[in-house]
Amino acid sequence: MKNALLFASVAVESTLFHFDKEFSYSVPENLVPDVRPGVKVLVPFGASNRKICGFVLSVFEKRQTQAGEKIKFILDVNSKNFALSDEFLSLVKWMKSRYYCTFFDAVRVVAFADKASFKNQKMDKILKPNLSSEEKKMTEKQKIVFKLLKKEKNLTIKNILYSTGFTSSVVYLMIKKGMILCEAPGPKEILSAAKVSNESGAPWSVVLTSAQQEVFANIVRDLDEKKLVSLLYGVTGSGKTLVFLELIKEILNRGRTAILMVPEIALTSQLMGVFCKEFKSQVAILNSSLSRKERLRNWQRIKNGEAKIVVGTRSAVFAPLKKIGLIIMDEEHETSYKSESTPRYHAREVAIFRCKYHCALLLLASATPSVESFFMAKNGRYGFSKLEQRYKNVPLPTVSIVDMTCEESADDAGVFSKKLVDAIKINSKAKKQSIILLNRRGYSTFVVCPSCKNVAVCKNCSISMSYHAANNRLMCHYCSCSKELSDECLYCHKSQVHCMGVGTQKVESELRKLAPDVRILRIDSDSTAEKSLLAKKIKSFKNGDYDVLVGTQMVAKGLDFPRVTLVGIISVDSMLYSGDFRSYERTFDIITQVVGRSGRGACEGRAIIQTLTPENPIIKFAADQNYEAFYHSEIQMREAMLYPPFARICVVGFLASSEKRALDASRLFCKMLVYEAKESYKDLPLRVLGPSPACILKVNKKYRYKIIIKFRDCERFRSLMSYLKLSFAKAQKGVSVFIDTSPNSIP
Repeated sequence: MKNALLFASVAVESTLFHFDKEFSYSVPENLVPDVRPGVKVLVPFGASNRKICGFVLSVFEKRQTQAGEKIKFILDVNSKNFALSDEFLSLVKWMKSRYYCTFFDAVRVVAFADKASFKNQKMDKILKPNLSSEEKKMTEKQKIVFKLLKKEKNLTIKNILYSTGFTSSVVYLMIKKGMILCEAPGPKEILSAAKVSNESGAPWSVVLTSAQQEVFANIVRDLDEKKLVSLLYGVTGSGKTLVFLELIKEILNRGRTAILMVPEIALTSQLMGVFCKEFKSQVAILNSSLSRKERLRNWQRIKNGEAKIVVGTRSAVFAPLKKIGLIIMDEEHETSYKSESTPRYHAREVAIFRCKYHCALLLLASATPSVESFFMAKNGRYGFSKLEQRYKNVPLPTVSIVDMTCEESADDAGVFSKKLVDAIKINSKAKKQSIILLNRRGYSTFVVCPSCKNVAVCKNCSISMSYHAANNRLMCHYCSCSKELSDECLYCHKSQVHCMGVGTQKVESELRKLAPDVRILRIDSDSTAEKSLLAKKIKSFKNGDYDVLVGTQMVAKGLDFPRVTLVGIISVDSMLYSGDFRSYERTFDIITQVVGRSGRGACEGRAIIQTLTPENPIIKFAADQNYEAFYHSEIQMREAMLYPPFARICVVGFLASSEKRALDASRLFCKMLVYEAKESYKDLPLRVLGPSPACILKVNKKYRYKIIIKFRDCERFRSLMSYLKLSFAKAQKGVSVFIDTSPNSIP
């Protein structure tokens, strides 16, 4: 062969982990000018040569091919609209190695392709029924959906599923047949941000306090000294956002770019107003509430250099900025920065990878830093700055702890203590606002029959169903299965089942009875099925349209409400005693954060914590807003039990259609792990626990077992786990296995 042939190494979609690799394809002569690393291509795959999508990872030349070698050719290339940069190609390979996923799993996340298919657009708005359709041709389920749409306007698919209990396939089939019309929502946050930037006039006049100026100087020094990570620990209301603004100004003056990540979509809207006023059109937003079209438009603005600052949630860490100088993770302790689906990445780890690539700084910020981050800062591995006073020396809220076991008339007290109800009424009369936190949605947490004592359990999951008064249905919070509530017990068929436990819907209902003149707004995942609704409701509360905000942990994260002077926390005990090694940390975080929403304006704030165990030291630490005391208590337990930061935790999970198959698979994997560790990896310090059933044995008709490994992170460990997953997949069919090396909790 005289002339060299150009070949491309391609990551293809639809592969499984055990046969995922870089597949080689020859490049036809007419496509040679367009095929380069990072471009999207169409290739034939498998014995049937079906056409599938792929991304070119590298190109290389071959002088000759071996006799009998089957050569497949790239069919088409899309080099104009999108291409992965060299940085992202390196990131894809790193993610495959670190998170035990396929190449294309990593590409899909990095390339923002996770919303490419219509069926993933769960938040699409239904317009109205297609009145030309004939109702008599519909199934009974379709008729119910059709009538619901005649009655209600602007429903989302999730609204319909919540109200009817149907699966999404019912709605999608109706759309496909033209029975109902559907359109994707516009990005309300983008439009409002653009409006702010056009009408803002002069930028903000930011004047840092002496404490903020000192922190700013410390972090700039970390930048100059080429530190990789720095932690900013600042009490709630200390003005961390103002420091962020000044730091980003400094970064732009140096000719570099910045990413600001926040844990909740609602916070992006709150920050966009501030940042657009300061930086105008240099700001872009990235989060999962955007339509595919707007997501692509923002991606192009960032990639083309029009936007130099990106504000967004977890996925913003993949923004295609060049010359990154700073990545900020606000509320860095939040669990939402960790992906719970493949690839199971943590945004902090990806941010560190990108900062290494760009010689940039990762700034972690929180009033309640993760124990691991604070440990690294205390030991000098991270830069460290503190803001120990609230902005303009506004005092921290005073906190009262109510022992609900001693509450007067406890038998009929219901959800609220008398102290909390009185405080809400007084606050409302004074034209001030209150926040009530209960970290459980729904009305009641379970339904029990007083005759046979049986609890209504989900048919797909080994967990009780919660009652939702909003749609009068029993719902599973794991698989979303639902059914209409009936007075008749499913087991003994006697009537008068009892709804037990408390959710946010019940808190709202009971408060309306106790304080009928108080205007109440509820925020949880049920009341904000359409993602743009969350931002609307938060704005409405901030404008003073409501007196009390009842919600789950959504209301605890970084929101700024100047009129809020009272916070009430109901039933912290369920969080405190969940059994997970992070339960104390999570409880401390959420109490501290929600208490910090109080008293951020001109008036002093207060908080009331209702608990059955007031003697628990974690509640006292949180009431005092004393993070360092909590940390010293927690770190001793972590060291004694060999939990992070003293070891990493790896969860290997097994899912199968029968409990026996899941158990047998976990035993086989454990046997393989022990053998390989003894024979080839004797140098690795490992502690293996299990196999054991997951805390919730069955979810969505799949039985779950787990193995827990305590390990030290290194290339050797990742090599061992990759080999085991590959070998296991070849030996065991019909069982899904996942490996999570930074789990939020142990399932």
